[in-house]
Amino acid sequence: MAVKTSSVAFVWDVSNVSAPRLLFVHHLSPASRTKSPPVAYADGSIGDIGVESVVLLDAQASPTGAAAVIFAGAQSGSLSLYEFVLPDGSRCVPPPPPTPPPSPP
Repeated sequence: MAVKTSSVAFVWDVSNVSAPRLLFVHHLSPASRTKSPPVAYADGSIGDIGVESVVLLDAQASPTGAAAVIFAGAQSGSLSLYEFVLPDGSRCVPPPPPTPPPSPP
């Protein structure tokens, strides 16, 4: 979930839909805390301001091959892609295909 006016994303664990759990809050424009927008824009650190679109990508649709989310900042004119990471730190990619059973003799 992202909040447009504050450029903040709330990341939830919804593996148990009956009891969603807030994992962390991520500021999509951390530079805006210490820099003016023109300075942050000029040095490429502006991030996403005024998030208009959030797109979830499965691994097949993602340019990196791992599940991800894209944020589009309307006021910053920016796009950011964040990959999902599993609790063990590995990338969220499709599992390998199952091994077919042996052929009967």
